[in-house]
Amino acid sequence: MPQLSLNKKLKITWYSAEKANNEFSFVDINFCLKINQDETNQQIHTEVQSQVKKIIFTFCLSEHCNHILNLIAKHFNQHPFISAFDKQYYSPNQICEAVVREIYIYCKNNNLK
Repeated sequence: MPQLSLNKKLKITWYSAEKANNEFSFVDINFCLKINQDETNQQIHTEVQSQVKKIIFTFCLSEHCNHILNLIAKHFNQHPFISAFDKQYYSPNQICEAVVREIYIYCKNNNLK
C-alpha cells in the first residue's frame, strides 16, 4: 500500500485560501479553514502548533489512495512538448491550472479539506 494512507504526525502547512483564489479563481475561499498569519495571532499559532504535534492523523484515507496516485502519475507525465489525450499541446501555465483544478475538484467533491 502506498505511503499516502499511513498514520503520521501532522505537519503544519500555512494555507491561504485568498492567495490560492488569487492564483486560481476557481478555488473557493470557504472550502478550507482560514488561518490568519499576522503577528497578533502568533500566540494562537504557537498554541495550535503545540497541540497539533500531539495529533496522529491519516493524510489520505485509503479509499482515495488509488485515485489520487493515478492523478499524480497522470500529472507527473504532462509536459508542454508531449501532446495530451486530445492531441493538443498545452503551455506550462495551462497544465498547471488543469492539474490544480482536477485535484481541487476531486478533493472538494469528496470533502477532503
